[in-house]
Amino acid sequence: MFFFDYINSIYTIIKIHPLPKAEIINIGLVSKGKHSIYIYNSLTPFEFFSLRGILALIGDLYFLIKETKKLSKYLDNEILFDLISNYLPKLKKFRYARNYFAHFDERIGKGREIHGVTGKLKLHNLGIKFNEDSDGCFYLALIGDKLYYHDKQKFEKNPTPKSISFNKESLKDIFFLAKDLYDLVTTHSIHPTKYRSSKLLFYF
Repeated sequence: MFFFDYINSIYTIIKIHPLPKAEIINIGLVSKGKHSIYIYNSLTPFEFFSLRGILALIGDLYFLIKETKKLSKYLDNEILFDLISNYLPKLKKFRYARNYFAHFDERIGKGREIHGVTGKLKLHNLGIKFNEDSDGCFYLALIGDKLYYHDKQKFEKNPTPKSISFNKESLKDIFFLAKDLYDLVTTHSIHPTKYRSSKLLFYF
């Protein structure tokens, strides 16, 4: 049941200490030159701690689920394999954001040459503009329950700005997966046990 401890930790933060709803904001920034660094953070220290905690837990959870998928294939458990296969792609966006912070030193340091903004780029929803002469620039915006960042990958020819939300609506697939897995693992005949209904789990 350790898997559900992860889910419960995320659920508790979201329900008891939800992050404030992201506001529409115009930073109004025009970037020129090389190696510029821009960071905008509207969160309080506790809110930032909550966001990073959620992201770290989801990141760990993704790899835990991924390994469980491999195990289900090895054990020839088709039901479990299909269940995880349905949800795993939906959680991949959190994995990318988690890796971004896990290697934050590279993203804001010398890795800006690889992962940063080079060339022309507009972020219309933030009012940020990078000119054509921009080279190896870095930006990060934390606004309410939303994270805006740029993290160019080797496989991306024309990278686009990335954003990810950390509210109950954005995380619903994690809780749906938990409910489905709970129903699966509690439906057994190994020994008589009375489990709580999954309908009583993860509701708002």
